[in-house]
Amino acid sequence: MEKTATYELGLTVAGRGKLFVNGKLTVDNWTKQRPGEFFYGQGTVEEIGEVDLEAGKPVEIMVEYTNTRAPEGPESDRSQPALMRGLRLGGCEKIDPDEAMARAEKLAAESDVVVLVAGLSPDWESEGFDRPTLDMPKRTNELIARVGKANANTVVCLQAGSAVSMPWVHDVNGIIQAWYSGNEVGNALADVVYGLINPSGRLSLTLPVTERDIPAYLNMRSENGKIHYREDIFVGYKYYQAKGVAPLFPFGHGLSYTTFTFSNLALSGPYAHDAAFSLGVSVTVTNDGPVAGSEVVQVYIALPEMGLTTPKLQLRGFAKARDVAPGSSKAVSVTLDKYAVSFWDEVAGAWRAVPGTYGVFVGKSSADMVLQGSFVLKTGFIWNGL
Repeated sequence: MEKTATYELGLTVAGRGKLFVNGKLTVDNWTKQRPGEFFYGQGTVEEIGEVDLEAGKPVEIMVEYTNTRAPEGPESDRSQPALMRGLRLGGCEKIDPDEAMARAEKLAAESDVVVLVAGLSPDWESEGFDRPTLDMPKRTNELIARVGKANANTVVCLQAGSAVSMPWVHDVNGIIQAWYSGNEVGNALADVVYGLINPSGRLSLTLPVTERDIPAYLNMRSENGKIHYREDIFVGYKYYQAKGVAPLFPFGHGLSYTTFTFSNLALSGPYAHDAAFSLGVSVTVTNDGPVAGSEVVQVYIALPEMGLTTPKLQLRGFAKARDVAPGSSKAVSVTLDKYAVSFWDEVAGAWRAVPGTYGVFVGKSSADMVLQGSFVLKTGFIWNGL
């Protein structure tokens, strides 16, 4: 150990386990166990023990483990093997959360700029289980809010594979959604923060203001072992548009270190009024800002009135104007095919396109439409396959 201090050691198992430090039992996750979410719900909670360690002194750590579960009752003399087998060991210096928060605030107040990296990990989101809340673990939201209030130039970098709540959104100066970017995420983040790279990504999901705004909020849990997808066709941004609910950040949203304008919307076609349908959409993208950058052109379609419930708008194509220099323009084209005008007809058991006037909306996100046009499909058609 580099520092003489009290350390916390944790042990999680699918099976049974004991943790010994220098021959002394420190964590007993064998005799009495509490069920947890680890190992796809087949493991225990993390049981934690404390040990005082001296700097420079060797430490012997031993884990005794078996893949059989603890007995379930007083008459049980052995348990069944766990379907999942494994153990997880971790440790760190014991800290007082309130003192750590205070130190973070003080350091933030003394700094010119704060880059605060937060988010999730496989402990909190992965396949095989659902997150019970959008909140980040423990007191993460509180930490971000307090640091943001201590330093107005706070940039939050979020590493997560799904949406997280952001009650501190107005307390910080910027947010970078980094997702899980791999081994080079540190270098990539530095390039963005220092302005060496102009970000041009767009959100592939909608971030809600509150969990109550999520389309699946009322039916997110299974009932009698069944999950009912009651959102129907109103998934994601389609739900927010239909309900008139403003999201925190809409689907397709993303900022840049420069600004862009769209102009000269042109529609070519439609070519063919059957399954060979094709429509060309072209837009001019102009960089009005001080640095080079890339912009995403998003094309949404509004179906004609047909007596059926349909989403207000549906994303049907997108393209990126890459590396547009300051003051210059680039033409961007998107080609729409039969999928753009079709919906699944449950009665016919086939894909259907109806005749009528279709709206074409070009935007920078699902909530920011800047150009619009229309075209007429003279005859409807039905098709199957791909």
